[in-house]
Amino acid sequence: MAQMRCRIDPLASVGTGERRGDVREKARVAACLVLAATTLLAATYSIPEAKLDPRKLFWGKPSSFEKPGEIRYDKILTATPEHETITKQKIKSGTGKYWVLASRASTRVKKAISKVGEKTDYDLIALEGYLASLDPPIPAENITDLVITAMLGKDKDNDKDDGDNKRENDEDGKKK
Repeated sequence: MAQMRCRIDPLASVGTGERRGDVREKARVAACLVLAATTLLAATYSIPEAKLDPRKLFWGKPSSFEKPGEIRYDKILTATPEHETITKQKIKSGTGKYWVLASRASTRVKKAISKVGEKTDYDLIALEGYLASLDPPIPAENITDLVITAMLGKDKDNDKDDGDNKRENDEDGKKK
């Protein structure tokens, strides 16, 4: 972080009649105030390596972040169309169809989290409660609903085929 030397002498321009000294002094005071305000407002956090749990982090660099968000992964997962299909069709756990849909749901959630991380100011996204459990605790805003909205918001990126539904081609490249 850049250091600025702030030296204020209130009597420096008294009685000299020089306006240039007044302007410089005011500029120096203003610069010192801006630097101090910026330093106080932009708190930078980090997670110590000894307490780092990568399974609870979804987006960002844990070594340096300013605006963390937290999510309830299970709530986002149950909001996916794939989970709805599993529930409505009563697809049994362990079947092939179940695992395909579960994998697609997980991929959809990860893409939505990444999208929110890219398009917002949240520079770290973690599992709900993880950052609060650290010592000292790190405050984070719950952005679960924001991720669900991004995931289900009729965004064209979510509706694209992930390649799971490609039709097989024969040797000549024609569709079967």
